[in-house]
Amino acid sequence: MLVCQLSREKGTILSICHTTLHKVNDPSAHAEMNAIREACKKVKSRYLLGAWLYTTQEPCPMCTSVAIWAKIEGIVFGAFEKDAMKTFGKNSKGKFTWKRC
Repeated sequence: MLVCQLSREKGTILSICHTTLHKVNDPSAHAEMNAIREACKKVKSRYLLGAWLYTTQEPCPMCTSVAIWAKIEGIVFGAFEKDAMKTFGKNSKGKFTWKRC
């Protein structure tokens, strides 16, 4: 499970979310997408100026694009996708099927 936090300066947390794509059958319900959606609703804007996105794993291209469109200042992640695959891919039972081309 990926966890994502969106914060502004001075430690203001805008949202903390996790991946729900299997639970809600929505392929876009990644932790980053959920956090960005929740934060945008909270600040009543599609722009998250001054916000930083913190996530456990390198965001996919969709999540990175949405972060750019939301004008998020930066992204901090704990592991590259390839490193997570080395660690967790062996025991994933087919859950990790996205491959970068």
